Order: sequence, then structure tokens, then C-alpha cells
Amino acid sequence: MFAKTTPAPEPMTIMGTLTAVSMGVVMKKKQKNKSAA
Repeated sequence: MFAKTTPAPEPMTIMGTLTAVSMGVVMKKKQKNKSAA
């Protein structure tokens, strides 16, 4: 996504990764609840 690569991960990149992971977990939980109901 970014042309320049930095040796240390940027705070925004870390936040974006955590957000994406947490959203994925929430979506999986919602799918499980729908299939169980």
C-alpha cells in the first residue's frame, strides 16, 4: 500500500492490523451465532 518501507512498523499500521483482526473475530462470532440460531 505504501511505496516507502520503514524498518519499524508505524503506529497507524499497527492500529489498522489490530482493527482488521478484531473485526474478523467479530464477524466470525456473528456467523457462528447465525448458524446456531
